[in-house]
Amino acid sequence: MIRRYQQEETDTMPKKTISDCQHDAVMLHGMAQGVDELLHMARNKPGAPSPAGNAAVCVCTVMIEKAEQLADELDRLETEESKR
Repeated sequence: MIRRYQQEETDTMPKKTISDCQHDAVMLHGMAQGVDELLHMARNKPGAPSPAGNAAVCVCTVMIEKAEQLADELDRLETEESKR
């Protein structure tokens, strides 16, 4: 259900430029660094699940979605470039 909604949303969104994709890659890098910090915090607090651990799971889910979208946009840009 979520994937179908995202695909429909992507079909109606404006196409991204290489600069947009570069920005998305930088944002994903920052998110990955954040997950690393959250997991480090969660490991240092044994016992019940921590908010840091819960947040890390959520951020990972968003990172995966954003990485898929970025890969799709880069594929599209590469295809357009090869047609020129």
